[in-house]
Order: sequence, then C-alpha cells, then structure tokens
Amino acid sequence: MLKPIARAMMMTGLMAALCLSGCAVQMPDTDEMMRGVTPRSWSADVIQKGDPVSMKDFWLRWEDPTLIKLIERAQAANPDVLTALASLRSARASLTEASAALWPSGRIGADAETRRTGGSSKESYGADAELSWTLNLAGGTLATRDAAAWKAWAQELSLADVREMIAAETAQAYINLRAAEAKLRVIEDSVGNYAKTAQIAGWRASAGLVSRSEAEDALVQLHSAQARIPETEASVAGYRNALARLTSMPADGMELPADAGIPTAPSGIAVSIPAATLMRRPDVQSALALIRSSAEGFRKAQTDYFPTLSLTGSVGTQAATIGALGASGSGIAALAGALSMPVLNWGSLKAREESAAATLDEAKAGYLSVLLKALEETDNALQGIRSAELREGSLASALEHARRTYELTDLEYRSGIGDYSMLLTAQRSLLNVEESVISNLASRSNQYVMLYRALGGAWDGTHTQIQMKE
Repeated sequence: MLKPIARAMMMTGLMAALCLSGCAVQMPDTDEMMRGVTPRSWSADVIQKGDPVSMKDFWLRWEDPTLIKLIERAQAANPDVLTALASLRSARASLTEASAALWPSGRIGADAETRRTGGSSKESYGADAELSWTLNLAGGTLATRDAAAWKAWAQELSLADVREMIAAETAQAYINLRAAEAKLRVIEDSVGNYAKTAQIAGWRASAGLVSRSEAEDALVQLHSAQARIPETEASVAGYRNALARLTSMPADGMELPADAGIPTAPSGIAVSIPAATLMRRPDVQSALALIRSSAEGFRKAQTDYFPTLSLTGSVGTQAATIGALGASGSGIAALAGALSMPVLNWGSLKAREESAAATLDEAKAGYLSVLLKALEETDNALQGIRSAELREGSLASALEHARRTYELTDLEYRSGIGDYSMLLTAQRSLLNVEESVISNLASRSNQYVMLYRALGGAWDGTHTQIQMKE
C-alpha cells in the first residue's frame, strides 16, 4: 500500500528538482551596484589627521556626561525605538511560525459519549493521537522560512538604525540648545552695551553736544537688541522640547546644568573612508536583507506550481469502558498520504509570481536609494567638517579684532572724541562675529554627529540573535 505512494513521492521530487534547476532566483550583484555609484575619491583627506576614534568610544570622547546621559535615555525610551522593538518581536514570531511549518504537527485527544436508545443507554470512550506533515516538494516551505529569517534580520538592523538615528538627533538637539543659550548670553551682553551707549548719547544730547537724533538712534539699537531676546529664548525652549520628545521626559524634568558650553567633537575621527565602510551601516545591511527576503519570496512563488505532499497518521483506542481502553481489539490506526497539484489556477499563480518579482525589484531599488543616501550623507558631513575647520582660524582673528575695535571706539565715544556711527558699526560687528563663532562651533559638532550617523554609528551586529548564512 505504501510502496506506490513512496514511488510517487520520489518521482515527483525528481521532477520538481529538474524543473527548478532552470528557474533558480538570480540574486542581484550588489557589489557592482555599489561600485557604480561610489565616487573615485572621498573628501576624507581634508579632515585633520589624527588617531581614528572608535565608534564605540565616539560619545565618550566628547567628555560631556550630560550628552551621554541624554543619548542613553533616548535610545532606551524613545517611542520610535519602542515601535521598532515591537516590530522586531513580530518579525521573530513570524520566523518561529515559519520554522515550525517545516516539521510535523501533532494532536492528542480524548472523548466520551453516551447514547440512549429505546430506554437503554450505551457508553463509549476513546483516546487518539494524530501526526501530520505537509511539505511542498519543490522547497516552497523552506523558502518561506528563509524569507521570514531574512525579514527578521532586516528588522533587527532597522532597530539598530533607529537607535543610531535617535542618538544623532539627540546629540544635535543638545548641541543646538547649548548654542542657542550661548547666543542668548551674547545678545544679553550686547543689550548691556547698547544701554550704556544710549545713556551716554542721551546725556550728550541733553548737554547740546550732539543732535537729538543720535540719542534716538541709540535707543532704536537698544530696543532692537532687546527684541531679539524673546526670539532666542523661544529657540532655547524649542530645543529643550525636542530633547523632551526624544528622551520621553518632561521638559522641566530634565536635569541640565546651567551655562554649560557647546559640546566639542573629537578631532581625527576619520582619516580615510573607503566605500566598504558604508556597508556596515545598519540601513544598508537592512536593505540587503530585504533583497534576500524578497528573493526567497520570489522562489516561494515559483514553487507553488509544483505538488504538495501531505502525510497524516493517527493511532487510538476505543472501548465501552475506561478500563478497557488500550486492551486487545480496541486499537484504531490510520495512515493517509496525498499529493495535490494546481491545475486550473495557474493564472493566479502567475500573478503571484509577477507580484513577487515586482517586490524583488522594489527591494533592489530600495537598496540603491539607501546606498545613494549613505554616500550623500557621508560626503556632505566631510565637506561640512572641512568648512567649519577652515573657518575657525579666520573667525577667531575676526573676533579678536572686533573686540579690540569695540573697546577703542567705546573709549573714544565716552571721552567725547569718538564718532557715534563708528561705535554703532563696531557694536554690530562684534555681535555678528560672536554669533558666527558660536554657529560655526555648533556646526562643526553637528557635522561630526552627521558623520557618525553616516558611517553607521556604534551598533554591533555580533550580538544579533538571528544568524544568517551567506
């Protein structure tokens, strides 16, 4: 009875293997895709040379405990991270379900029945166990499991990417907060200078030494500077609110030290950046995993054309009393085998195959998009660091001369020999240069954060719970 079924299984398996040998899924050449868009030279040589900073030690090198504390809090409590964690759990559950489908499933049961006929009753008891196994002979069940495994791996990489993105956003919000606070202090100092000038101009106008218009213009400058304070305070509050959102903490509950300086990035993080470095980015790796998952999905769609084998076996016992269960003559056994193959629904199967092929093409396009974004972000960050570092020297010299000019013109004006317009110009120049120095320092730190993000951050793929074979 079983020999014809076994022969049919062997023949069907051989036929499926021969057919599938000509329709294997062709994986795209991702290395060639990388070479096709990677520039021949990087901007890395413009960064000042030094000992490269390990990504794992990147935030420690900033030597800012508040920054590190905020990043750790954000990576643990941010809603986007929690959402990515939930998605990862769902993907792993799907992988467990797909893996379980590769193995037989079993069931055990027991029943009791009482029948009453013509005033008499009859009782019967039974117990049984059933084992069943369904497998696509062309490997469709295995392809489903592999697709789920790659998708779970992609989701784990997405979680790492979200964590690094949140770390970068938190660092930038904190840098910008400190820069806004520094600008607020500069503006408040400038208001003090304008107030002293307006006072002197008022005295001189009252004494008839200068025109009243000069005193009025000095008041215009004072009140204009004062009007900038609420605007800058709103910026400070905005960055505080951004940190509150990122860390899931109330804005008034964050313990931020007062009057702290702008965090300074470590120098020499990257002397040379080969294209291969970008391949460690979690979003790039995630895009590659999605390609593999889509390829397995396409292979699964191809295997649907081939037969599926179902084997079901059961053993049990049935008797009139519980004590007689298992006795000789009470046993029941059954074994069934079936092969099923699609015949009239090939149009539907073809549509599913075409849909899977489109999903694979979409994954290829997504990988290319992520790759181009990685290249853009990396070179932009390098150029930004270069620009900020080249401006540092010139701005430092400009600030020194602006302060000296203001001190001289202020002294001359107080002494009654200086020109008001020269003093006004010096005050404006000093304020502009001080703000430019603050903006450039914040920009340099922000660009190093962007470079950290562009190079994949500090995630460690060795701790993944899903190990995939290349």
